[in-house]
Amino acid sequence: MPSFGSCWAAQIGAVAAGGRCVAHPYGREMGIARKICLTPEGRGHPMYHGKPTVFDAFISHDDEVTHLPAGGVCLASNAYTSIQALSITHQGGVIWAVQYHPEYDLHELARLIHCRTRKLIDLSFFEARGRRDRLCGET
Repeated sequence: MPSFGSCWAAQIGAVAAGGRCVAHPYGREMGIARKICLTPEGRGHPMYHGKPTVFDAFISHDDEVTHLPAGGVCLASNAYTSIQALSITHQGGVIWAVQYHPEYDLHELARLIHCRTRKLIDLSFFEARGRRDRLCGET
């Protein structure tokens, strides 16, 4: 039975098996990742059985997997992050992981934006708290 994880789990899984993860050169990907596309391997992977080949997903990350380890397969990507989903077979174990957050909903995303307001203003996601409030509403 494979293990499953999101975000940091994809990064840790890749690094633990010999891959590479670095600070994303474009900076934080936050909010909704658009047009995540399954690779040919992803279209045939059981994790995506019955799923669309192009989709959007909630996301929040600063780092990205840049090199897969031996036994690693890229299952999905988008224009911002080349490895949005992966499968790694390593030393008898298997992990399926995604960079995005399938466990988030709109309330959780708004809560995270609210909690990270200062960082997001510093990164120019918002000019001020009022802009954040218009986006997130009540959290």
